[in-house]
Amino acid sequence: ELVGSGRVIAYAMENDNWSESTVNRNSYPQSPGGSLSIATLTGTGWAYWDITGWADSQYRGDSVVSVVLAYQGVDNPKSAKFWSREYIDNTLRPRLQLTYSTVGQPVLTSPADGGTTSQTPSFSWVPAAGASSHRLLVSADSGFSAVVLDVTLGPSASGYSVPQENSMQQGARYYWKVVSSKDGVERSSAVWSFTVAAPSPAPVWYRLVTSVVPQGAGTVTPSSGTYPGGTTVSLTAEPSPGYVFQGWGGDLAGTESTATLVMDSDKEVIAYFQAQQLAPEIPRPAGDQTGQLAVVLAAGALGLSVIVIIKIFVSGGKIK
Repeated sequence: ELVGSGRVIAYAMENDNWSESTVNRNSYPQSPGGSLSIATLTGTGWAYWDITGWADSQYRGDSVVSVVLAYQGVDNPKSAKFWSREYIDNTLRPRLQLTYSTVGQPVLTSPADGGTTSQTPSFSWVPAAGASSHRLLVSADSGFSAVVLDVTLGPSASGYSVPQENSMQQGARYYWKVVSSKDGVERSSAVWSFTVAAPSPAPVWYRLVTSVVPQGAGTVTPSSGTYPGGTTVSLTAEPSPGYVFQGWGGDLAGTESTATLVMDSDKEVIAYFQAQQLAPEIPRPAGDQTGQLAVVLAAGALGLSVIVIIKIFVSGGKIK
């Protein structure tokens, strides 16, 4: 019953050391905390105070919830009566109304627990049933006291990609989870970890140099260049007119005009060519005679020559 008008405020009470059977105006708990909810009264009737947040925090603590109702009148006289639960008319007894909300649990899918990602990872999960929102948390520690990413997403959200400006540290390990929420009720997924891949080592480069012997006798393609370590280079030797390819030297061997070389160090390749030899012109004798013909064959790049003596018989201007 209310005389006059005013507000009745529900205050949080940290002190739970009181007994319902003995509390009175002289022994009620002192030092209330912050205001939880306010009901403005204008006459006799029901008043409601929403203390969900306070009750939830106390439930997670010692599970005992204490609340003080204090009247603040604005008109004279200032008085208000609150019926106790022992009041003879049970329709006027105070009531505690509990509304339960349930929300499903998100299920993480990627990146895999203990996996490796880039500096801008993409996260995915199965959304929680009945959730009104999903909150993605990434932290440098498993207790989530060093959160580096905190994003709230919608009820059907199932993934999030980290933008470039929020790139994560290479080589660092992180922990992540998704928390679903509905009507103040939260439910967390499992906690998974991932490691951001360390930077790749800089490639080692090697130099290729080619030369032709004798000079001007041909070309090598490519003639030179610098290549990352492990690169396979295809070399082709092309003789100039009047020359033939003889073989490779230096860091490459073989006689095929096209060959491959793996660049695992600096390389020097030589292409050898030799001049083409024309068949010697034999003088045409006038009659029958026997003689010898000396033919000099060059040995190309080896710098040697061989004299071959051929014995021939000529009869009637023809070699027999």
